Amino acid sequence: MSIIFQVLISLFLLCLITKFWFFRSSSNKNSPPSPPKQPILGNLHQLGSLAHQNLQSLAKKHGPLMLLHFGSVPTLIVSSADATLID
Repeated sequence: MSIIFQVLISLFLLCLITKFWFFRSSSNKNSPPSPPKQPILGNLHQLGSLAHQNLQSLAKKHGPLMLLHFGSVPTLIVSSADATLID
């Protein structure tokens, strides 16, 4: 019984450490705003069948520059021509 308990505690601690390491390494304060994402899908679940309309509604919430994750690929979405101008 104690070996099973030790294995379960070890697995729990391993999952906990992996989770904290993943979130610490993926947080970047210089990136544009982004909606919450799912672990494997990223933001694919938010596009739906009418992607252009859903991207427009996301741009209203998060601004003309957004960072979306399509699966594990981070993608910068620019929804305004004014956002591309450099001063």
